[in-house]
Amino acid sequence: MQRVQEMVIRLTRAVATAAVLLMMAVTVVSVVGRLAGVPLFGAEEMVAFLCVAVVAASLPYCQEH
Repeated sequence: MQRVQEMVIRLTRAVATAAVLLMMAVTVVSVVGRLAGVPLFGAEEMVAFLCVAVVAASLPYCQEH
């Protein structure tokens, strides 16, 4: 059971990391697009949903440590 728990924690930690990187990418694309005159519509909502995903995916790691 301990091995399964460690695998789940590793997986959710990877998901949280990927979501943070995706939040950064969406923000950069939105800012650069806005400067070019073609903003990324819905960027704020995407970042908000990804923030929720980061918090949810980080909970197993926080519970363990």
